[in-house]
Amino acid sequence: MYAEAPQINTGINFVDNAANPILSTQTALPGASANPMQIWAFTGSMIWLAGIAVLLIYSLVSLLRLRSKLVGAVKLRDNIYLADHITSPFVMGVIHPKIYLPSTLSEREQDYIILHEMIFWWDFLECRKAAPSLIFLIRPRLLFRLLSISI
Repeated sequence: MYAEAPQINTGINFVDNAANPILSTQTALPGASANPMQIWAFTGSMIWLAGIAVLLIYSLVSLLRLRSKLVGAVKLRDNIYLADHITSPFVMGVIHPKIYLPSTLSEREQDYIILHEMIFWWDFLECRKAAPSLIFLIRPRLLFRLLSISI
């Protein structure tokens, strides 16, 4: 970001050839208070943060709307509930999952769908076990830092 003549080397020639001339013209002007690359980086990060905020708000509104549809849900057994205002079955919850079924299903359909949703839940548990290894794959320094801590 602070190079005299900024450039990138992605290994893809046409990307490098297109980006490097643009980057080389974006050097700091004598007497300028900020490098133009810093301004672009700041602007990009603000746009990214705004996008994350919009997605979080949308997720929260969707969750609240779904919860309002589940107000009258009736417990069938264990963690399985029947709801009148939903059209498709789903699993909701991470720590204490609940399976929600439309109340219009027959008992035979309910049994099949419950098995199907339970398999989704078990698949999620397996993915949750693999999450730390995915984090260490993306950020290997974390693994090395954890391994270097003496207990």
